[in-house]
Amino acid sequence: MIKKIYIQKYKVFKQFDLELNDTLNILVGDNEVGKSTILEAINLALTKRFNGRFIEYELTPYIFNRESAEEYWASVKGGKAEPLPEIKIELYLNDSEELESLRGSMNTKKEDCIGVKLEIVFDEDYKKEYENLIKNHKAEKAPLIPAEYYKVQWYSFANNAITLRSLPIRLSFIDATTIRLQSGTDYYLQDIIKTDLDVKERVELSVSYRQLKEMFQLFKADGNIYNHSQSGNTEILVTIGTRESKQRLLRKIYNDSIIHLDRKYNRAMEILK
Repeated sequence: MIKKIYIQKYKVFKQFDLELNDTLNILVGDNEVGKSTILEAINLALTKRFNGRFIEYELTPYIFNRESAEEYWASVKGGKAEPLPEIKIELYLNDSEELESLRGSMNTKKEDCIGVKLEIVFDEDYKKEYENLIKNHKAEKAPLIPAEYYKVQWYSFANNAITLRSLPIRLSFIDATTIRLQSGTDYYLQDIIKTDLDVKERVELSVSYRQLKEMFQLFKADGNIYNHSQSGNTEILVTIGTRESKQRLLRKIYNDSIIHLDRKYNRAMEILK
């Protein structure tokens, strides 16, 4: 059914084309060359799911091609910022009367054929927030792609929006590595976050959590490091040491609200990744 796949700026693939056989296809290659990524991309384009969840809930900087991200940040540093990297996955399908509604030429190749595409693009509604993020970034290391400011578009080659119900294709994708077990507490915290915070607050919370993760990556786990920094309304207090050392993390996220990130709160943050 799938005759060709096109992947752009997704994980290991900066730009990738693959033509498939009509019957059996076997992917062979070394580790980390993208075999599983190809299967992920197909599943993503046909189900809009990643790791068993809708991709909107799984957007992270790590799904973007690293080389493309580095090139973008180099352009920002050089004063001539290129457009933010965007992910594209296009599936070109064989002719079928049942799938004729998916026919069109709104694809990268400009081919008139049946197909579906999934795009992860920057959401202009967050332009101001993104500009502030770049302006306030002072670290020498380039920041990660702000996936929280992106949106997902799922269309046919006729440029019509797709839903799971409207797409007349079903896919079985089995991957034992994505099985997740969550306790009742996890679901309870997730419900609180969804009901008590609006969309932009959830995005800001996710951005703050990711920035903390980036900061921790710069620290050596076996040393005693103390860092106290204050910028605007944000205050961070970090203590990292040996097993005997007590670890504390206080973050002021909204104005005068100080949140203590203990184990339960860290788990709540993981839900936002």
